Amino acid sequence: MAVNGSYAGTAPGFFKILHIIFGAIAIGCGSQYDSEFVFERVFLWSAVTCFILSIVYLLGHLMSKSLAQSSAVKGFDVVYHILAGILLLVGGSLMIASVKKYDKQYCDPNPWGVSCQERKSVKLAGGSFSIINGIFYLITVALIGMQKKEDPDINWDTRIRGYQAASAKEKTPVSEPRE
Repeated sequence: MAVNGSYAGTAPGFFKILHIIFGAIAIGCGSQYDSEFVFERVFLWSAVTCFILSIVYLLGHLMSKSLAQSSAVKGFDVVYHILAGILLLVGGSLMIASVKKYDKQYCDPNPWGVSCQERKSVKLAGGSFSIINGIFYLITVALIGMQKKEDPDINWDTRIRGYQAASAKEKTPVSEPRE
């Protein structure tokens, strides 16, 4: 098993790290509630599911270079990112829609220890981060599609050494004609 630490330096790897960060923020904002609405549950489960799968996916690609190069995995990758992107967009939108349902009935008496407005702000933030994360998932689909069939981080060391060798040849001292 070859470790593929360079995956994090690729565009899809960078976006996968963003998926995890934005997923954690969305879950942190949206999970601190006593769910009164189905919308909030849909948001939470979609965010948690995509968050866990993103971690597993990133670890899988970091642990196996052959996994990152497999065309079968690339096809699964595209389908997964499209579905996760749509799921997060819907979940985030539902979370934002649930804010409208908060009214006097759910705010008084205040069971959370914070004002109703603060609670609404946190829910809006969670939904917004989920929507942004969904957009990142869809951007990742485009980045995966743009990757070449070969390894995306095509031996940068080899390219650099080749460039250095070519420039070294150009810099070799040429004997000056004697007068």
